[in-house]
Amino acid sequence: MFALRTRPNPFPEAEAVDPDQLVKRRAEAFAQLKAIEADRARQITAIEKRIAKAEAILKPIDDARKALAEARADLQAVETSTGHARDAALAAARDAAPAELVEALARLREQQRALMVVDFGVVSPADRRRQTDRAAAVVSLMRDIEAALEAPLTEAQVEDLVNRARAAVYK
Repeated sequence: MFALRTRPNPFPEAEAVDPDQLVKRRAEAFAQLKAIEADRARQITAIEKRIAKAEAILKPIDDARKALAEARADLQAVETSTGHARDAALAAARDAAPAELVEALARLREQQRALMVVDFGVVSPADRRRQTDRAAAVVSLMRDIEAALEAPLTEAQVEDLVNRARAAVYK
């Protein structure tokens, strides 16, 4: 009635268990494992060599960065100390400067502030241009006087700067 059908065995290796074959398969598996481990060790060694090479390249760069940071810090310290020394020397030079010149510089500063306050929206373009030119002349003269305070001056130079300052203020 019913015919028996045979199906293929889903686990064919379980059918025939030959002990010699199992030993052979196991030896092949261990050989593959050793080959994989040896390949892995070679790759790790190669990567470690690359890392060492990169570190050897980066070490001088890191040393250079540290040296650069130290040099920048030294430069900042020198700039700060020389800046303080320069400011002190300028203050001493200004203290020893002729009183007329210091007064002229103070008047020019007041004039500059007054010129900066003008409302340009109300002033005509010609007046605006004249005002801008006058402000530029005042600033230029202020710079000249400040530069002159740093150097030894003759009486004629002091008189010239004072006269120029008066002309700029009363213009």
